[in-house]
Amino acid sequence: MQALVRHILLSSVRIYFREISVSGELDARPNQPTLIVANHPNGLLDPMVVQLALNRRVRFLAKSTLFENVFGRIPSLAFGAIPVYRKKDGQDTAKNDSMFSAVYDAFKNNAWVLIFPEGSSHDETQLLPLKTGAARMAIGAELENLQILPIGITYETKHHFRSRVNVNLGKTVQWAALRNEKRVRELTDLIFEGLRDAMFETPSASLRQGFFFVARWLEDDAPIAKLEEKAKELESAYGKLLIDNPESAQQLTEDISDFSRDLQSVGLEPWNLETTSSIKGLAFLIVFAPFAFIGFVTHIPVYMLIRFIVNRMSKGELDLLGTFKTIGGLIFYPLSWILFGLLFAYLFTWEVGLITAILLVPLAFFTLGYFERFNQRRRALSHFWLTRVTPALASEIRGTRDQLVGRISQLLERYERLE
Repeated sequence: MQALVRHILLSSVRIYFREISVSGELDARPNQPTLIVANHPNGLLDPMVVQLALNRRVRFLAKSTLFENVFGRIPSLAFGAIPVYRKKDGQDTAKNDSMFSAVYDAFKNNAWVLIFPEGSSHDETQLLPLKTGAARMAIGAELENLQILPIGITYETKHHFRSRVNVNLGKTVQWAALRNEKRVRELTDLIFEGLRDAMFETPSASLRQGFFFVARWLEDDAPIAKLEEKAKELESAYGKLLIDNPESAQQLTEDISDFSRDLQSVGLEPWNLETTSSIKGLAFLIVFAPFAFIGFVTHIPVYMLIRFIVNRMSKGELDLLGTFKTIGGLIFYPLSWILFGLLFAYLFTWEVGLITAILLVPLAFFTLGYFERFNQRRRALSHFWLTRVTPALASEIRGTRDQLVGRISQLLERYERLE
């Protein structure tokens, strides 16, 4: 039963994210006990994303309060989560002796265990100060072959359905030489540095969004891993420019922001300015529009219901939105298919009801794919219309974009030469 729950949950995460990519080389032996340390930006989705990225069974530590409700208990038990008892949750921290014992037993079986050493999920774009639990766990295991693997998780827009995520595999922490009485603190510092190297950190969410925004100009249609790599280069170069010439850095930021607002005013995105196949695929959208309309009508009420419930439950905490949306989708969409089946069985026959319930499943996925194509084509058509109706404006926009790209490329080249 737990294997079935794991399969369903992991499949739902694959649906929620349009792309889950992996960057970096795996610097850990697969058949040795491994403590995975990762940043924690997106609630219960983080451990499932890590498991999908590594393509192997991973146990993880989870706050004990997750086991107190059915929505948290079912996925936690399915993935073999180990409860952590936290003082801030009003729990008896003495119970953590059982947590350490469970982790040590897992290591003896060469298990890979995931811990989030920041202590809790959050919305910050920088690594928070680490708790010492990961270091104490590694040292207390008393295993010479225990590996510590840092992983950085970067979400494009973590709370948006069908967004993208990259998992960057860091270098294993070299900690065998630590032998003094301060090794817990020293190992925590080593883990912190390993995580920072694996992560994409920015001073603010708006800057991170800006770096990804510009990265898409330079790496059109690139996978999320490539975009993150380019965004890191931009962040590094911008930080150096901010020190060398703050006025120039501020002017570049303002010019990019102004250009972004100008594009939004005409419904364009800067990475779509070279579209040449604006009409291609339009026939597909026209022919299959009736099926997509049926799928839309049958599923939009559920979508709106999930959105309402999730917004109420998350209370504005972005790190919870993705988790709640995924769980809500797992519950309410299948329930709606069953209800439609019962309705059609009541109105017609049970055979019609059964067929209706079954057909609604592929219809949901078809509708999802249809509207993704529709949005791509809509943006392409916006560009096509602009170039035909107001070619002078289109040429001006393209020229501004090219000029900004040139300035940014020169900035990258300048600081690459200095390294």
